[in-house]
Amino acid sequence: MIPPMLRALVSISYAILSREGNIIDANDGFYQRLRQDPASRPYDISPFISTPDFSALIAQIGCNEDGVLHRGILNFIDSQGSGHSQRGIVYCRNGNIEIISEYDIKEPDYVSCSVNRPSGQGLAMSKACSMRGIRAHKSKRRLNRYCIS
Repeated sequence: MIPPMLRALVSISYAILSREGNIIDANDGFYQRLRQDPASRPYDISPFISTPDFSALIAQIGCNEDGVLHRGILNFIDSQGSGHSQRGIVYCRNGNIEIISEYDIKEPDYVSCSVNRPSGQGLAMSKACSMRGIRAHKSKRRLNRYCIS
């Protein structure tokens, strides 16, 4: 099951799925990503995962082997038909598919700092942006600790 500390987070999407694509457990962020009410629990959510294709992930599993199936960009389609991208990891554990993903905050911070730098404050802003990038990198390392056990 999903660790209690991740259940109410909405900036992180975490779901445990059966090989058929049924939700076994998911946090609030995953339901929000799909724009689904947690009470509705859609039976087959595989159509909401566009890249990588859910059937391609299943094909990689082999003989119940645990391990990483995909690492990188995940594209979801919500119940309204809109697409959303997050960075994350998909892996097989105990015969189930687990997805954990987050928004990539490092790139938007970098772009924001580059575009919105006020004149006369360049050095201070650059230093602040660099520190945010370092914190984002450390945050991703912490996320990876939750993913692989």
